Amino acid sequence: MNYIILSNFFVLSILTYLGSAFLPFRYEKVYKRIIIFIISFCLMTLINYYGASSFKACFIFLIMLFHLLGIYKAPISKLLFVLLPFYIIIAVSEILTANIFNILLELDEHTKPNTIEYFFALCVSNTMAFIITIFYIKFSKIFKDSNLPKYTWLIFILPVTTIIYMVSIENYYEIYQNNVILVFILVGLFISNLVVIYIFFRVTEMISLKKEMELIQVKEQMTKQKLDLLDQYYKNNFDFLHDFLNQCNSLRKLINECKIEDLKNEMNKLIDFTYREFNTLYSNSAVLNTVLESKKETIINNNIYIKTTMEYTDFSFMTLYDQTKLYSNLLDLGIFYTKMNNSDQRTIIIKSFNQDNQIIIHEKIYCNTKPEIFLNKDDLFDILNKYSATVSTKYLGNESIMSIIISFKQ
Repeated sequence: MNYIILSNFFVLSILTYLGSAFLPFRYEKVYKRIIIFIISFCLMTLINYYGASSFKACFIFLIMLFHLLGIYKAPISKLLFVLLPFYIIIAVSEILTANIFNILLELDEHTKPNTIEYFFALCVSNTMAFIITIFYIKFSKIFKDSNLPKYTWLIFILPVTTIIYMVSIENYYEIYQNNVILVFILVGLFISNLVVIYIFFRVTEMISLKKEMELIQVKEQMTKQKLDLLDQYYKNNFDFLHDFLNQCNSLRKLINECKIEDLKNEMNKLIDFTYREFNTLYSNSAVLNTVLESKKETIINNNIYIKTTMEYTDFSFMTLYDQTKLYSNLLDLGIFYTKMNNSDQRTIIIKSFNQDNQIIIHEKIYCNTKPEIFLNKDDLFDILNKYSATVSTKYLGNESIMSIIISFKQ
């Protein structure tokens, strides 16, 4: 039996397996792929039935390209991405196998294809090619999916050099037969190359996995912060509604008792309470709402009027923690300076908007006297520096307003 026929089948099967890992099928129906496989197999068998040669190798290469082109739907460049490495894998496997069997069983270029020694050599060669193909698929996918450093290509210098050396040697049967130790060195070198590449990509994969885990933890933390904000927002609304209903009950009682003057006073209080609670301590920014709620007691006790106009609220480029610290520091500044005014002149206005590709937060603090220091909080400056923000402060004496403008580039 001519065992080259069997070898052609295994080689073509390995090539098909390699192509399936990278390329989409041209035909959904399996029988069409089988027909193309049979045609390619028959052509290969006709070419190398009586043995291989450099001239025949060129025709085998074209048949393999035709095979890939018939089964897979991809441009020639992608087909060559599969075929060229595979051709090198087959060449390396055959050379290594030939030299090993040259030493162990004195197999040489004159050995006939129908001998049992030749059959075992083909089995070892195809098995080796299949193992290397699996490594190649794994490395290629890791190389494609991972964010590898730019110098990664350096890891392939030694394997490529080894392969070029193995392929370029002429009369290697005579060379390796007289230098048995050289075969073991070459095999060890080739295996060590694969091991080094495998370890490199495994370490890279582990580092990438670690970064993904850290990113997941950050996302979980952000999700928890958002849930905390929503919980606080719900609590604020519930407290407001609870107080509002209590005052409504008081009004009903006064109506039933026909206490008109008391009813007018309570109505005015209710209007003032509703306006202050809803329009002053609530905005369309969940983060700012939480900060306002945390400072609610201080704001009410000092009779400070807060007005918010949050036209732009997408601060997703900042962490929730930094957003909270930013609003908290701005409010602390406003509360500090407005407390210097008379009780009827304590106003803080906070606005946010998008203008000229910049996200702007504008705070106005009504202050009768010019403050000596506008911004003196290190943690506020740390946040602003972190996001490359620019700060502009100005005191408008004719209006008794301290203006703080913070700009973030989009």
